[in-house]
Amino acid sequence: MFPILTVFIIFLLYYAYKRNQLSKQESEKDSSFWERENKANTTLRKDIEHLDYIQIPLDTFPMNRYPSKQRDELEKELTALSKEKILNLTGISNTDLKLKYGVANLEQLSACDDNFARLVRLLTDYASTLIEDSHSDDAIPVLEFGVKIKSDVTSNYVMLAELYLEKGEAHRIRSLIETAGLLNSLSKNTIQKKLKDIL
Repeated sequence: MFPILTVFIIFLLYYAYKRNQLSKQESEKDSSFWERENKANTTLRKDIEHLDYIQIPLDTFPMNRYPSKQRDELEKELTALSKEKILNLTGISNTDLKLKYGVANLEQLSACDDNFARLVRLLTDYASTLIEDSHSDDAIPVLEFGVKIKSDVTSNYVMLAELYLEKGEAHRIRSLIETAGLLNSLSKNTIQKKLKDIL
């Protein structure tokens, strides 16, 4: 009876200790977060004109070469987007953006990041229509641009790897795997796994 009671008491004490320890860690995290957030909200505007904005190389795409209703619409969207400012800010929190560039720039930076999300979707949709209509060679530069700007859309890498395989250039898939590993995105492991499966 007593040994069981002793074990039970020890368990309760250990549980209380661990719970208190976790609560303390959570409290420290919250405190650290709000400290950084408060500092971020008072950071003055920095110059963001020098940032490495993405330029869409429309001259390397088969623009207006293969007319179709869907492709024409995608090309129209890409052309319009090429006039906007685009930044890949994947994996960077709003707090970090405010700390680095100032709270006054957050809205503009968020718009640039939204444009990036639109761009990587358009690239895969555009390349997909080209592949479906047997214009695979023309889809390659579109997908390679996606890789260059560090798109985290899995299908961008998978479609490109499959095209490399068709052309007898499987060795280039290894480079895609390495590039995917450098992504600042949760999808990088999924992308690498799918690419390795293709190899």
